[in-house]
Amino acid sequence: MHKITKLAAISLVAILPLTACSGDDGDKKTAEPAAKEMKKTEPAKTADNMKKDEMAAEVDSGAKAVVVVNGQKISQLMLDKHVEYRTRGKKVELTPEQRQAVIDDLVSLELLRQDAVKKNLDKDQTIVAIIENVKRGELAQANVNQIKEKQQLSEEELKNRYDQYVKENALDFNASHILVKTEQEAKNVIKEIDGGADFAETAKKHSVGPTGVKGGELGWFGPNQMVAEFTTAVKKLAVGAYTKEPVKTKFGWHVILLKETRPANVVPYDQMKKQLQMKADTEIIQNAIADLKKNAKIEIIK
Repeated sequence: MHKITKLAAISLVAILPLTACSGDDGDKKTAEPAAKEMKKTEPAKTADNMKKDEMAAEVDSGAKAVVVVNGQKISQLMLDKHVEYRTRGKKVELTPEQRQAVIDDLVSLELLRQDAVKKNLDKDQTIVAIIENVKRGELAQANVNQIKEKQQLSEEELKNRYDQYVKENALDFNASHILVKTEQEAKNVIKEIDGGADFAETAKKHSVGPTGVKGGELGWFGPNQMVAEFTTAVKKLAVGAYTKEPVKTKFGWHVILLKETRPANVVPYDQMKKQLQMKADTEIIQNAIADLKKNAKIEIIK
């Protein structure tokens, strides 16, 4: 059983109504048919209607007051969200003693909140800014959750993404490279190799990278271990071939030789599914924000 501890931040109760999105399931009440005749004529409930009834029951349960402090109602939903906050989102079953402790905690917070309002602390610009930022963040997060839920990828779509990942990451590479500072130097190196110079000896002679002394040998690496420009160039090479044009990365200019490939040890779908979904969620939210920005009037005041 998770322990319920006292909350240090006294502004929580004022924030809770803004952050509460759903409460624990309440008792579901179903209506008994008045008579068999009525049952015959009563239209069957659709899944949609049943879902609405359940949501209404949850709302009714969540709206029920558990305590009233100087006329200010604290609802079951507020209590639930307080517990959820204190346990970092974990579901807990409260004993009667723990429930009473939580109610006492909420009463204390509410009394402190009411006293703060009497002292006009709710008009303090710093407090107003904090509350507005929390409200903005919680509403934004609620919107993010809704967007992700509505656009969540199907199992088939996730598997298609996995198949594409496997296709792009099916091989490990064993390569060597020659790293120089300028594009012209790289072109000169390519001319030397084209003229019959040994790649390893040319690397020892010209490469400024730490692998130069080893003939430019990089050893085996996966497709995600090198910078994107380097990997893209390697994937285009046939085994035994080298780049005919210099490859630019943040480290300088490269001439790359692909020596051999082997099948990569690709992570199974079940182990990658969560990562694929998270990546898809990120893309969905980034696209949603980009669309909102297109239609927004944004003025940055310096």
